[in-house]
Amino acid sequence: MDIRTSLKNNPPFLLVVLLAAHLVVVLFNPAPGQVGRRFGEVILMTLFQPFQTMIGLTSSGIGGIKDKYLVLRDARAENVKLQEQVAQLETDKVKLQEELRLAEQAGKIANTTLPVSAPKVVARVVGRDATIWYRTIIVDKGLASGIEKDQPVITDQGLVGRVTSVALNSARVLLLTDERHASGAAIAQASESRVMGIVQGTSNSYGKSSLRCELKLVGATGEKPAVGEIIFTSGQDGFYPRGLIIGKVATPLNAAENSPDTVPIEPTAPLDKLESVGVLLVSKEKIQAQKDELDKVEREKEQQEKDRQKKAAEQKKKQAE
Repeated sequence: MDIRTSLKNNPPFLLVVLLAAHLVVVLFNPAPGQVGRRFGEVILMTLFQPFQTMIGLTSSGIGGIKDKYLVLRDARAENVKLQEQVAQLETDKVKLQEELRLAEQAGKIANTTLPVSAPKVVARVVGRDATIWYRTIIVDKGLASGIEKDQPVITDQGLVGRVTSVALNSARVLLLTDERHASGAAIAQASESRVMGIVQGTSNSYGKSSLRCELKLVGATGEKPAVGEIIFTSGQDGFYPRGLIIGKVATPLNAAENSPDTVPIEPTAPLDKLESVGVLLVSKEKIQAQKDELDKVEREKEQQEKDRQKKAAEQKKKQAE
């Protein structure tokens, strides 16, 4: 059986063959209005256009998301970097402010006018005694800077204490408020009443303030300096030159500070907040020489007073005769 006979005997199949042949002819014919394009190509492009558009949009969306992610990641990294820079700038700012403040303190101490001619070494407080808080401090200057034991330590506001031990680049300072300060106590004098006494530290065990010291009065006058009166070194102890301000007479806080032979003293130097101090590079020989000079003046005054009394007695005797 040949092909023609088979097609005649099977009309549906013949129809399919004819339609297929027609479709092939149509697909390969030039598309109307589309120069250089066949009809089949146009149909395929039309059929696949939605899929191509979808794929393009999807690819574009994925690319956009990727780009946005990369931008966000870079922005986040940049933000972290900027935050670190801001934190570092804040730290540097605080350090500079601290250095400026300490420099100002050092300048005030260095320019403090003293009653004795002596060079000063400005030192920073780098430690405190952990067992007797606020009673001793450690400074960052020592033998290499000319500091020696028993040299006075001051601020621009007043006396702090004296050096008790020295290393090459550090020194320990005993504060006025340390009760051990009595072993090398400053003989002090009131600015108005001229009352004399020995400045010594106090003990909390007796109900006294650890931020104060006390003036133990000497002599039998029974007179006490008034509250607010300035107390300064007399120069008669061999440790401190004359005229260094110690503090002011304070109001007694309790019965323990209201003794008949002692007066509470509020140091003018902020002993609980010390950051910078000045060490007076004055030798004990110079202080002793000043003490000897003061003793000489006192002896001369005493002699003058005796001579005055003797002369007054002689005149009174003559008048009686």
